[in-house]
Amino acid sequence: MQNGWGGTDQIFRVTDQPVWLESSDDGLATAKSVTLGEAAKWLPTVYVSATGNSSWLLSQQEIEKLAYDLGGIAHVVVEPDRTFSFDLRDESEARNAYGGTVGLSVPGQGIIRRYYLGWQIQNGEELAAAVRAAASALRSQMPTFGWDWTELQEQALRAQRERDRNRLTAAESEQLYLDEIENLQDKIRQLEQQLIVGPAASVGTDEAEFSTDNLVNRVGPEVYAGEISDRLRFAAKTTLSVADQIGLDPRSKTILQRVVERLPASPALAELSQDLARATKDPKRVAAELTSLLGRHGYSEKSDNKHPRLEANKGYDGLGSITLPKTPSEHKGLKNLRKQIERTLGITRLGD
Repeated sequence: MQNGWGGTDQIFRVTDQPVWLESSDDGLATAKSVTLGEAAKWLPTVYVSATGNSSWLLSQQEIEKLAYDLGGIAHVVVEPDRTFSFDLRDESEARNAYGGTVGLSVPGQGIIRRYYLGWQIQNGEELAAAVRAAASALRSQMPTFGWDWTELQEQALRAQRERDRNRLTAAESEQLYLDEIENLQDKIRQLEQQLIVGPAASVGTDEAEFSTDNLVNRVGPEVYAGEISDRLRFAAKTTLSVADQIGLDPRSKTILQRVVERLPASPALAELSQDLARATKDPKRVAAELTSLLGRHGYSEKSDNKHPRLEANKGYDGLGSITLPKTPSEHKGLKNLRKQIERTLGITRLGD
């Protein structure tokens, strides 16, 4: 692959190096294609969103190692900065991964999974490992339109043996057989690994039962990626604050304390707070900006003769309606509006 023999996959060259997007129209078009599943045809794509200017939840070295490990298995695409992420959000109707989240995109479908720091993934090393395993497992389940590396080796050895069988010594012929057997054993090990990895994602194992996707399916849709994790962390912290009054046992205290200490706030929470701040800056556009923003976080606009009114979509239980003033009169009014919306969403204290 380093010599360019990996070929091309739609707009990407198959390589073991990450694709570093630039802040340009071309870079934005590429990111949009990845988000919508239009960038590649044969391989999945790992999309690494930015947390700042040239900063990510993964270090540059971790990103390069991830791309190397996934060479020929998945493309690794990295966005340059947060401003780029905001532009991509508008272009993709908020279907993009953002705020440090790593998205896994499938040809023809777009981003189907998102990985971020939470109770299961607590640092960059674990994040890279989770994405690496998921991309490998996904690729093994996708249709194969040619030989993979193991099959190529097998066919090459077989062709060599057939071509040279009249010229090979007995020892050389035996060695070719041994090489072919070793290659087949390697293929068997790969298939066994797929059987181990594949069912674990769907069968009711302990890990699957406590997975993010399973919790979202059971509890309901999230207002933002990582909301359930943030609320569990907040619940643990609140319980600890009254632990002595309610006679909480030492074991429960220890477990809850570890939840608070080792479960970071979701990057998407800070992203939502910043979006609310931006949407409440211009009094002339505040209604339109908030309607668009909250429409991506579980709300829909309802007709109202006097003021725009937003109501929570089905499944978003516990969220109250939000009435937007058409023309807030002053800066203080805009700030109060933002605080009121944060209270309605229940995010005011989640980041503490």
